[in-house]
Amino acid sequence: LDEVYARAPEAKAVFDAFCRRLVGDVGLDPGEVMLEQADKTWRAHTEVPLKSRERAAAKAGDDYENDGRQLVDIVRGAIVVDSEDDLEAVVKRLNDNCVAHERDDAAGNTWIDQVIRFFSYST
Repeated sequence: LDEVYARAPEAKAVFDAFCRRLVGDVGLDPGEVMLEQADKTWRAHTEVPLKSRERAAAKAGDDYENDGRQLVDIVRGAIVVDSEDDLEAVVKRLNDNCVAHERDDAAGNTWIDQVIRFFSYST
């Protein structure tokens, strides 16, 4: 994990800049409040801290035979939209600009490193 966390701050800066640019490129204001919950305000681009080292160590131990290089969510963030058109534009822009990397894990499974999760919240 030392190697992963040594490189994480630089990767996070690049990732956050990419997300802000992507959101702007599809016509959204990265700082616009899209959803407010009791404990969290979600903006069009919401930066979040690195996954905690403690959680990463546990996950690497539980899922990857202590190989922290296989963790794919140390650097993370959120892009929040409020319409299907905006969602479609963001996904298209991601597909136009992201390369998926195929890799095999210790158990012989093949993974694609382009993680995109979609959540729907009712307001």
